[in-house]
Amino acid sequence: MKRWIQHFYQLNRLNWLMVWLLLCCSIILLFPAGLMKGAVSQWAADHAAWLGIGMLIAISYFCSQGFLIAWEWACEEWQARRQQDQLAQMIGFLDFNEKAVLRE
Repeated sequence: MKRWIQHFYQLNRLNWLMVWLLLCCSIILLFPAGLMKGAVSQWAADHAAWLGIGMLIAISYFCSQGFLIAWEWACEEWQARRQQDQLAQMIGFLDFNEKAVLRE
């Protein structure tokens, strides 16, 4: 997890850009057309497809970051379990005297 914190720190500007892209696109798309007047309403209607694509790009970026974090966590968990199983297997091969020395 420490690696991902460093990774996000390195991508700080890209993360903020994606947050602003998501917020701006979603606010413009979800804002009621009756409250927007004249040219703004027409501009939003004309560019709705591009705003939707921008929102989709930002959402997919954050989903991919979440999947990468989940994958890394799963790999670390699997590695820790595998090491624990190997240790238990190696201890299982020891005889009684060797186990007694290991306990001390």
